[in-house]
Amino acid sequence: NITNHANDNNINDNNDNDMALPIPQYTPIRKQVSTSLYIRNNEEMHDSLNQLDDLHFFLKTAPVQWSSYQLMRRYYLNNDLGFITCILWNQLYYITGTDIVKCCIFQMEQFGRRVTQRKKFEEGIFSDLRNLKCGQHATLEQPRSDFLQFLFKNFCLKTQKKQKIFFWFSVPHLKLFVDALERDLKREKSHQN
Repeated sequence: NITNHANDNNINDNNDNDMALPIPQYTPIRKQVSTSLYIRNNEEMHDSLNQLDDLHFFLKTAPVQWSSYQLMRRYYLNNDLGFITCILWNQLYYITGTDIVKCCIFQMEQFGRRVTQRKKFEEGIFSDLRNLKCGQHATLEQPRSDFLQFLFKNFCLKTQKKQKIFFWFSVPHLKLFVDALERDLKREKSHQN
């Protein structure tokens, strides 16, 4: 079993400015979300909660204490989902919609739920992400922009089509997950009736 950990992907940059930020307040996810969802035994629950805490910690602190040559910091989820990445571009920190979806899928799995209709699941999250506005929560990148090309070359995106790239601290990860979980439970319930 591979332990989740942040993996600094140090890519050289000519920018020598250190981007030291204060360490944000961290509240373990187990204090924020009910732990009674479909986890089968105490050992699995403990392991899942630790993995959720690790992910939540990364989402809160990834942009902190970067070296001057660093352009991205990665976090390993699992073999199926791979990595999510915090990207530094033009003095701002970003996350892609693809990585936001991976975070939600990972959290669902840690709660003992398999995403069976992945396309519908992704559509729901991308629908929620439409509420995050360009300029305030994201930047809208034109097709094959330098930024999209960089993200694509570093396996952060599936396509270089016109899309939003989200400011790191503007993404309400927990709310996105809870909304996705509610949709999944409603979908499951409607199929049982």
